[in-house]
Amino acid sequence: MELTNTNSIASICDELCEESVLGTLLSYPIRINDSRDILTRECFFNNKNKAIYDAIIELDSKGNSISIITIIPILQGNNSNITPSYVAEITNHVILSDEYYQYAMRLYELSEKRKIYQMGYYLMKSSSNEMEDVNEILSNTRKTLDSFTDKKADQYININNSLEKVSSIVTSNLSNERSIIGTKTGFNKIDEKGGWKPSDLIIIAAETSQGKTAFAASITLNAISDGGKIAFYSMEMQHQQVSARLLAMKSKVSSSSILYGKLNKEELERFDKAIGELWDKNLFFDDRDSSNIDVILASIRNMKAKYDIDGAVVDYLQILSVNRGSRNTTDEQLMGDVARRLKNLAKELGIWIMALSQLSRNQDSPVPTMQRLRSSGQIAEAADVVLLIYRPEAYDKKFPEPYTNTDTHGTALINITKGRNIGLSKFICKFDAPCTYFYDDDCIGQYMPTKEDDSPF
Repeated sequence: MELTNTNSIASICDELCEESVLGTLLSYPIRINDSRDILTRECFFNNKNKAIYDAIIELDSKGNSISIITIIPILQGNNSNITPSYVAEITNHVILSDEYYQYAMRLYELSEKRKIYQMGYYLMKSSSNEMEDVNEILSNTRKTLDSFTDKKADQYININNSLEKVSSIVTSNLSNERSIIGTKTGFNKIDEKGGWKPSDLIIIAAETSQGKTAFAASITLNAISDGGKIAFYSMEMQHQQVSARLLAMKSKVSSSSILYGKLNKEELERFDKAIGELWDKNLFFDDRDSSNIDVILASIRNMKAKYDIDGAVVDYLQILSVNRGSRNTTDEQLMGDVARRLKNLAKELGIWIMALSQLSRNQDSPVPTMQRLRSSGQIAEAADVVLLIYRPEAYDKKFPEPYTNTDTHGTALINITKGRNIGLSKFICKFDAPCTYFYDDDCIGQYMPTKEDDSPF
């Protein structure tokens, strides 16, 4: 179908919005992944803006950095008449926070409206022409209308598709082909329920210095050793410090000795062996020094697109930088919003996200509870799984019932207080403090199901 009348259609555009989107992409290239599903060159009406967007995508596809400096040669090579001053002016329009996606969506919707307008113009013009065949007009119109709905058709499934998926899981379970349908954690009481599953938000909570990061790192080590692909975000440690912890777990040489000591011959041999075992494992870091939630969410999108990650670890919630938006916004509301955004992203990308959270202190009773999630009860509401860590050895206390007779030295209580897909349970595991490593030991403690243990919801 030939669609014309570009003069009249010029009113269905928003050039300031176009410049704002392009300015944001030039200033914060990672935002490309935030709108990759909706934004195309046709979303830009201004031809100069089309060319700039093409150049941005060209740089991104080649893995090159995106900036004013790198984009100018691309534009000059394409024989465009775009001046550096025009590009520089665009970078003055930058969209902050979550509003970027709304701007990109506006460009998408305007481009669809232009197509509808053009289709209407085509119908008016062709129907008034006696030489036009009515069946051809109708056929062209149907094709155009179908192009609107087909773009997103793969997002929708019917009940049959869903039933087939469930049936394949049952068949797999019967044949024992794969008991773990998610990512293996290395802890039997979690893995026997399928491990960490796509779309799940898992909250690991404990008081300060109780082992949140160590537990997350232990699961990460077990997961990548089993072939999992994970992105790890730490607001407190550099990537080499995280890797040192993993090497300590593998080699049984303390991370402090690895980073700051001089290893003896035996330790060095174990260290070298550990490096060999972790080499080429699918663990990824974002080396930018940023705790901004928007940056991290965009990075997770990029990690999924580039490496097809199974999950992401965010350490930890309360230290994230969040745009408050309003002076009246409470910490509880902020943390609740962060948790919901992480959950939504996990569902959208089909990955799990494991986020760490602080518990408020209780001098009278250090045993962790859901009510002590610092800053937000809304965190637990957004989560699919909430796991609490308790090491009574750190407080010179005993385990609570029914574990009061269990040795507290080098042990920890793992309490799954919310388990949408894995049920509720408690179990005791070992904790190697020098190597900051949590691991299963079937010889200690007992698995304690709750009355809701077998319910996945």
